[in-house]
Amino acid sequence: MADLLAVLLLQDPASRTAALLFWVALALGLIFILTRQSRMQRLRGRVRELTADEEGAREAAAARPPLAIRLAQHLLNRRAQTRGRGAQADNTLALKMWRAGFYGAAAPAWWIVWRIVLVPAGAGLGILVMLAYAADMLPLRQGVVLGAAGGALLGLTAPLIYRRNRTDKRMAALRKDWPDLLDLLALTIGAGLTLETALLRIRDLLGHKAIDLAHELTVLTAELIYFGERVRALQNISRRCPLVEVQDLVTALIQADQKGLPLANLLNAMAREQRRKRRIEIEKKAASLPAKLTVPMILFFLPALLIVILAPVAFRLGTLF
Repeated sequence: MADLLAVLLLQDPASRTAALLFWVALALGLIFILTRQSRMQRLRGRVRELTADEEGAREAAAARPPLAIRLAQHLLNRRAQTRGRGAQADNTLALKMWRAGFYGAAAPAWWIVWRIVLVPAGAGLGILVMLAYAADMLPLRQGVVLGAAGGALLGLTAPLIYRRNRTDKRMAALRKDWPDLLDLLALTIGAGLTLETALLRIRDLLGHKAIDLAHELTVLTAELIYFGERVRALQNISRRCPLVEVQDLVTALIQADQKGLPLANLLNAMAREQRRKRRIEIEKKAASLPAKLTVPMILFFLPALLIVILAPVAFRLGTLF
């Protein structure tokens, strides 16, 4: 208790160092959050700056991202230039952030800054935890080194795990809503609508329950309208959504556009095939469920069942002997 009190009162030099690292990282994070401007404000400032409005230009200058974000963005641009990547090349970090659901242009820069901030914050927390709970078991220097190393490693790897989980959930949501998209696309195209108009109508219909799919359809429609190259826009969505279902649809749309094939029957067949695959996956999961439940039942259900059955017998034998 005395050691814990000494740590909380920061009487030890190591605890003061850990607290300093933690509070510096926390202050940097709070500064980044408080100085961040919304996307609408940045767009409004950009429009006013382009229209040569002095007041709008001042607002645009004030609405710029924080210095750390601008520096990280500059480093990313320099890295892309040194690797010889053009404007249309594959930016790996930006693509990973997009797949995870971070759509902003400054998302890669924010990602780098937060990873840098979380390393000293994790190191400070690790040192505090080691001093509070393992000060009696380990020497001071060894505990500080282990706490700092473990906390820094956690701060470095936790964002990667978080981004991977977000990506998996987003891809699962897209895979779940994809057959509905194919059905609606077949109906709207069969009714005589163009691909762009059909995608906008489907986005409005599915936007309330499939947010990620609606966002991808919005971006795809904008690229189809402004690029003027349907193949390029379709290839971009296949890069943003690395799913077999998306790649099949992209291939079908490209071939239909190049060869003039009818899309309605093809999309209906693809929707039936996607639902059949999803039903097969569900049946496989249901078939593997008994084998997966065997170990939990042995570890948790069986001991409780034996206690309920044998407890009265044990009490009765205790009264007899």
